[in-house]
Amino acid sequence: MYEHILFCLVYLHNYKQKITTIRKLKQSLAIGFLFLAQLGYSQSSRVQIIHNAADLAADTVDVWVNNTLLLDDFPFRTASPFVNGPVGSFDVIIQPKTSIDTTNALFRQTLSLAANDTVIVVANGIVSATVYSPATPFGLDVFAAAREASGVATITDVLVYHGSTDAPTVDVLESSIPAGTVVDSIAYSEFDGYLSLNTQAYTLDVIVNGTTTSAGIFSAPLSSLGLGGSAITVLASGFVDPTVNSNGAAFILWVALPAGGNLVSLTNITSLDEQFLQLSNSLNLYPNPSNG
Repeated sequence: MYEHILFCLVYLHNYKQKITTIRKLKQSLAIGFLFLAQLGYSQSSRVQIIHNAADLAADTVDVWVNNTLLLDDFPFRTASPFVNGPVGSFDVIIQPKTSIDTTNALFRQTLSLAANDTVIVVANGIVSATVYSPATPFGLDVFAAAREASGVATITDVLVYHGSTDAPTVDVLESSIPAGTVVDSIAYSEFDGYLSLNTQAYTLDVIVNGTTTSAGIFSAPLSSLGLGGSAITVLASGFVDPTVNSNGAAFILWVALPAGGNLVSLTNITSLDEQFLQLSNSLNLYPNPSNG
C-alpha cells in the first residue's frame, strides 16, 4: 500500500513538472506567434524584452506591439525569452497591468528592425512624477547586436547594462583572477559590448568611475550557474539610495538569461560603501530631466 502511495506521489510530481514545461513552451510559442502575426511573411527578427524599471508604479506592466498584447502582467526583474519578432517599423506600448487596449499609453516608442536582427530591449526609468530622485524618465534602451549563445561550451558571453537611475558612471573591476578593469566608464542607460569569458567564478567590484569608491563587490559564479555556452545580460538594477526613491529595490547586479524568466541575482559580498551613497546623492543633473 505504501509503495502504491509513493508511486502516485512520484507520478504526480513528474506530471506537474511536465505541465510546467508545457506551459513555458506554450508561452514562448504564443509570444512568437503574436509577433509573427504582425508580419504577413516569413522573415523575422529576434527580440528579448527585459523589465528593469524599479519604479513601484511600474512593478508589473503590459507590453503591446501595435495593438497586440505581447506580455501580459510582466513583472519587474523578469525577461521574455528570445522570440521571432517583426520586421520594419512598429510601436512598442507600455501600459499598466490589466490593460485592455493601448489608449492613453503610459509609454510609446517606435522601433525599426531588419530581417535577421537580434536585439535586446530593456525597459527602464521612472514613470512617477514625484518621490523619486532623480526622476529619470522611463524609456526603452535597445542593444542591436544581441547574442543568444556564445557558440563555445566553455565560454560565456556577457553583455553589461547600467540600469540604476541614481547611480553615477561606474567601472567594473574583476579582482579574483585578477583581470583588472573589464568595463570602463559606463553611464546610466548604456550597454557595454560583449565580454567573452571562460565559464568560471568571478568577483566583480563596481566602483565610481575614476575613484576607488565601491558600490559593492559581487560574486559571479558562471560555472555553478551552468552558463557555459550561454550569452547573458548583467544589469545594474535598483537604487543606490532607496530612501529617496520610494523605498524601492536596492542596488544589485542581476542576470537575464536567453531563455527568459526571473532575473538571477548576483550575491553582494560587501555592504554598500557610504562614500558611494554620498557621492550619488550629491550629483546634480542639468538639464533635469536629462537623457544620458
